[in-house]
Amino acid sequence: MYQLLAEIESLRQEKHPTPLQHATHISFEEAGDDLQPGTSPMLASFPNRDSSQPGTSPMLASFPRRDSSQNLQDWPMTVGAPDVSCKNTEYSGLPRAPRTSLPRALATSLPRALQDQSVSGEDVDACFQLFLQHNLPYAPILETSLRPDDCYAYSPLLFWTILAIGSMRFEHDPTLIIAIGPKVMDLAKDAVFSCRDVIATIQSFTLLCAWPMPVDTLERDPSPALAGAALQLAINSGLHVWGIGQDFSRRRLNRGGQNSIDFRAKLWVNCLIVCQRVNITFGVSPPVVPDTYQHEQHGERLSAVLTPNVEFQRRLCLTHSEGIVALEKALGTRTSDDSGAALKSNIEMVVNNLRSLQTKSPTPFDKFLLDGAVLQVSCFHLLAPRSVLSSEKLFELYDIAVDFALLGAKLDREQGITQHAPPFFSRTLFLACCVLLRIARSSLREALDLKRGREAYFKTINMHKKLSVRHDDAHSRATVILSQLWSGKMIDVQTKRSGGQVRLNCRSRLGMSLLYDCWWFWRQEFQGHPDPYSDEENGNGADDSAREMAFQATPTSTDFGNMDLWWPSYEIFTGNYAQDTEARPEETINEMASGCAPAFNSMHTLPAPFPTADGAQHFPG
Repeated sequence: MYQLLAEIESLRQEKHPTPLQHATHISFEEAGDDLQPGTSPMLASFPNRDSSQPGTSPMLASFPRRDSSQNLQDWPMTVGAPDVSCKNTEYSGLPRAPRTSLPRALATSLPRALQDQSVSGEDVDACFQLFLQHNLPYAPILETSLRPDDCYAYSPLLFWTILAIGSMRFEHDPTLIIAIGPKVMDLAKDAVFSCRDVIATIQSFTLLCAWPMPVDTLERDPSPALAGAALQLAINSGLHVWGIGQDFSRRRLNRGGQNSIDFRAKLWVNCLIVCQRVNITFGVSPPVVPDTYQHEQHGERLSAVLTPNVEFQRRLCLTHSEGIVALEKALGTRTSDDSGAALKSNIEMVVNNLRSLQTKSPTPFDKFLLDGAVLQVSCFHLLAPRSVLSSEKLFELYDIAVDFALLGAKLDREQGITQHAPPFFSRTLFLACCVLLRIARSSLREALDLKRGREAYFKTINMHKKLSVRHDDAHSRATVILSQLWSGKMIDVQTKRSGGQVRLNCRSRLGMSLLYDCWWFWRQEFQGHPDPYSDEENGNGADDSAREMAFQATPTSTDFGNMDLWWPSYEIFTGNYAQDTEARPEETINEMASGCAPAFNSMHTLPAPFPTADGAQHFPG
C-alpha cells in the first residue's frame, strides 16, 4: 500500500513539479490557470478561472480567457510592499502620442469604486497604461511598472489621480473623467488636512497640478492651492534637503524606498518645477526655495539621478523663476526713464541667461519650453515706460511669439503634445496670440509679417481644440475667446485711445499682464462689462465712442450658460462662488442616461450648470 502511494506521489510530482523557489512576479494568466507557491495573496483565494469548477470566484469566472495570439501586456504582480519609487524612469526622450486608441487588454486588476462611481478592472488597466506610457515620462515620480492594485494599496488618492489623468484620453469611455474628476478632488481636499501618507499626497498633488482636472473657468482651477500645499508639505517633510530626511522625522529612518536619496531628490525637483510653473502661468511670483540640491558636492549625483529632460527643466525653471523675481523688484522702483532703462537691461540679462541653456535642451519639447520662457520674460518690455519701449523690441517680440506658436503646432503634429503633455503651455500659447493680436493692430502693422502671424494664431486655436477634454471646458472656451478677439473691435478702440501704441491697463500680472489685459477686452466687448480701469486712474482720456462701446456691448456668439453638462466647483480650494441653482429636469436626465456610458449615471450628482452671460465674468480668473 505504501509503495503504491509512493508511486502515485512520484507520478504527481513529475506531472506537477514543485518550484524550487518562490517567484517574485507572476502574471495574471499564470495565477488564474495554476497558482504556484509565492503567488500574491490577492489571488490566493482564486483557485481556478473556469466557472465550471467548484469554488471559482465569480469575478474570475466572468473574465474571458486570453487568446495566446494577442500581444497584450501583463501587469507584473509584485509580492510584498508596492514599489512606488522611480528607479526605472530612465527616458531618453518623450514618446510620440499614438494616433489610434489603445488596444483593450484583459483586465488583471480589481474593479474599484469611488463614492457612487464604479470602474471595471479593464478600464482601470487601460487608464493606468495610458498614464504610465504617455504621461509619466513628463513627470517621472513613480515606478514605470507600478501595478494598479499595488498603487491602490499604497494610496487610494494616488490611484484615483493616475486613473483620472489616464481617463482624459480614454476613448472607450470619454465620460469617465467627467464623472470621477470632482470625486478625485474630494479626496485631495481630505488629504490637505490629513497627516497620513504625506509622500503619496505630494505625489498626487504634483500630478494634479501638472494635469489639472477639467474646469469651465480658470477662476475655479484649484492648481494654485494644490501647488502651495504640495510645496509646503514637501518642505515640512525635508525633501528640499539632500539626504533621507532624518532631521524631519520623529522616528529613526531606514535608507531605501521612500527614504532613499534618489527618490526624494526626484520628487522634490518635480514638485518644485510644477509649483513654479503654476505661479508663472498665473502671473504671480514663482517660489524660489534655497534647497541644498544646488550645492556643488551634490550636483554630479543629482544630474545622474534625474532624467535629462527633468534636469534641463529644473535649470530652466530655476533661471526663469529667479529672473522673474528680479524683474518684479525692478518694476517696484519709481517709474522714470532711468528706471525704465534699468528694467530693459535686466530683461535682456534674464533673456540671455535663458538662451544660454539652449545648447543643453535634450529634446524639441524642452526647446519649446525654453522659447515659452523667453517669450514670457520678453513681455516685461510692455510694462516699461513708453519712452524706452522701442519699435525694434516690439518687432522682436512679435517674431518670438510667431516662432513659439509655430513650434508648438509642429510638435503637436509630430509628437501629439496636446494629447498627453502637461497642458500648462497652453497659457503661454494664449499669451503668444495676444502678442500677435496687439502688435498687429498697432501702428507697426505695415512692417510685420501678418500672414505668418495669422497662421500661428489659427494653429494655436486648433491646438486648444485638441487640448479640450470636453466641449465646454477652459480650453474649449479659449478657442471661442481667441476667435472672438480676432474679429472683435475693442482692441482697435484701445489702440486708438493710446495713439497707436501697445499700452496695458493690467500691469500687475508680471509677464502675463498682456494676457489678462486682453481677457478684459473680451469681457467688455462680448459680455457687456464696463472697463474696470477708470480713466482717472490710468489717464486714458478715452473718447466718447470708446466709452459707449465699452458700456453698451452685449453678449454675442456664444451662450456659455446653455451647455448640456454639469461642472464641479472646487470650493475648498478656490472659494465659494455663486452658481445657478436651476437644474435640468429629472426626466430629461433619465432619457439621456439610457443611451450613455456607465460613467454618465453619476453626472447628475455634480453641481448645477454655471450661469449664462454673467458666468463668463469668471473667465479667465
